[in-house]
Amino acid sequence: MNYDIIFYLSGKTSQLQYRIQKSLESPSLTFKSACAALEQKELEEKLSQAIKENSLVFIVGEQNSSEQSAEQVLEKVINSRNDNISSEKIKTDGGFCEIKTVGEQSIIFLPDDTEKTEKIMPELKEKLAKKYKLKFPVHDKVKIDDITKELDRTMGGINRVKLDRTGINAERKLRSQLKKLKITIAVLLVLAALQMGAASYLFISQM
Repeated sequence: MNYDIIFYLSGKTSQLQYRIQKSLESPSLTFKSACAALEQKELEEKLSQAIKENSLVFIVGEQNSSEQSAEQVLEKVINSRNDNISSEKIKTDGGFCEIKTVGEQSIIFLPDDTEKTEKIMPELKEKLAKKYKLKFPVHDKVKIDDITKELDRTMGGINRVKLDRTGINAERKLRSQLKKLKITIAVLLVLAALQMGAASYLFISQM
């Protein structure tokens, strides 16, 4: 089964399209196309075409009851076909999704908000799976507490090597002494060179 996504006055098209497609990954469900409408007439044209070709259509955008709303546009399109519309809402924290059913077709209104849409998708997928006999892959959720405990067990089995502070201090002391010795040798070499120079000068001046 194919589905289309229509964005109506939406500002997060790429983010929402990715989230919707990711949530609806299923061998039985195929994303067909996505488009955007900026005004009522444009939405009417795109929606009329989408419901001719798909059993499932998503309309993403602002949810309101004005004359320019997507709901009003849908009613206008459906009334022209003399079909009946039934409605069902999925409510979550801070948002809701509305499912309009026309025969075997479902037109789903999603909010223009990625977080709200993600919260809606689990319950929406259950309803779609039941109605259209779809199968969605089950992803196991690994709890953070379980990961932490496993890391603790793993780290507990590692033999830790303790650093010998005495050895480190002794090494540092030896390095310091060697550095001082090198400085002393350099000074002695300079003094020896100066003495050799002075001796050569006196020898030459005596000749």
